[in-house]
Amino acid sequence: MPLLVPYPLINGHRYSFASVEALFNGIAYLGISELNYKPSLKAGMVYGSRPQPLGRTRGKQEHTVSFKMYRLEFELFKATLVNINGAGIGFGETPFDIVATFAELGQPVTTDTIVSARIEEADLSNADGTDASVVNVTCSCMQILLNGAPIALPIGVGL
Repeated sequence: MPLLVPYPLINGHRYSFASVEALFNGIAYLGISELNYKPSLKAGMVYGSRPQPLGRTRGKQEHTVSFKMYRLEFELFKATLVNINGAGIGFGETPFDIVATFAELGQPVTTDTIVSARIEEADLSNADGTDASVVNVTCSCMQILLNGAPIALPIGVGL
């Protein structure tokens, strides 16, 4: 049954960044000011001797993940990544999951899961002024589940 949304929404609130609880490897960090993720499935077009496509391939999953975390929370998170597998491993070599749960009064709870993320880039931003220092983090990941649903099923599943 499709989800029915009453218009206008009078009782309750729409999801916003204040609605999300993000767990990084099972730990909630309040010092997160952004969490962005995008699952994509890029199909290849198959052409013959005509301008119209003959078909398309299933494609390849490509995911982008980024978040912005205040420096103190990033240092705490980074320390958990280094200590997961013991000494001698870099924080960019340790995979972790991110679970983002959206909840608002009167709305269904929605949970997105970023599976096996790894930090690829940590961009530290520091500037004169009153803003706290932040770290812009870019990650690769193996899968993104939007409320439990992948953008593509593994080969042999559901075919």
